[in-house]
Amino acid sequence: MTGLVTQSNITTQMTLAAIRSIVDLVDGERAIPFSIGHDPFCLPIGKVIEAWIEPLGNEHVAKGRIYVENPQSMKNRLDPAIELVRFNFANYPKPFQRRSYKPSDRNHDLVSVDLNNFANLKNYNAFAREVSMFDQSIICNHIGRHSIDPAPLIEFVTSPNALLVAAVLLGRKVIDHAVTQMLNSLSTSLTRQVRRVVSAYRKHHAQDNRGTVVQTVLSDGHGDEFQLILLIKIQPKAGIPELNLVEIVSGLRKYIDSLPDKDIDSVTVDLSENGEWGLRYMTTRSGKVIGTKECYEYTLEQLERVQNSSADVPPENP
Repeated sequence: MTGLVTQSNITTQMTLAAIRSIVDLVDGERAIPFSIGHDPFCLPIGKVIEAWIEPLGNEHVAKGRIYVENPQSMKNRLDPAIELVRFNFANYPKPFQRRSYKPSDRNHDLVSVDLNNFANLKNYNAFAREVSMFDQSIICNHIGRHSIDPAPLIEFVTSPNALLVAAVLLGRKVIDHAVTQMLNSLSTSLTRQVRRVVSAYRKHHAQDNRGTVVQTVLSDGHGDEFQLILLIKIQPKAGIPELNLVEIVSGLRKYIDSLPDKDIDSVTVDLSENGEWGLRYMTTRSGKVIGTKECYEYTLEQLERVQNSSADVPPENP
């Protein structure tokens, strides 16, 4: 038995085994995060805590139950000088799932794009071919975000030297010359790869006047230690700025040092309109979310917008 998922002009057929794997994922050691409209700039406000399979005609469907933390419960200051706020998820302490590699993919980088952002499968395949032509170590993948019209998204997951970044953030007190040189070298190679992927994407994706979110994930290759996520929103025809890891790491140190413990699982940062990198939120191995006041307020604004949009949708006829 199978299930059908339609995205844009593309229909994907899922096997029952694939649907069951989604349910198994929910039962695993890590929780699937729930965020507003799949917006990576929003901190996760919930977790999928239960899932099951039900028949739907001749097909099957996976259903789930989501626990959402009360957004108002997040306002507790962690440091008198730095205004960070936190979701504790005390009732559901599972750490969040992150982007990870399949065993056969760990020697490669991964580029994922949403089929919703392509006019047809032919255009997506042309994009994937162009990416593999300039770098055969990159594997292309497609994802499905179940929103009415999700904004353009490119996700680039790379494994080299993520643990170096983690060591600098969580351990070293001084960024010496040798570490600076290694971070600069990593920044240069990352920027070059991301720019090539974005160039290929612009040639083949469906025309869209909205900005494209470029999400670069530095992973250890296993997804077990630490991840650093870099978010950039670029307007059509705008250039891709340098992914300056020395600047990013230096800016994060004040937040890391203010935390009472160092069980950091992932860190998400973004590039502001004035060209400065800043923290958005962190997740921990104990299942918490720690974010800036600005990220918290942005998340609440998006939540209110979605709730108001849902209220405008008339109920279906019985």
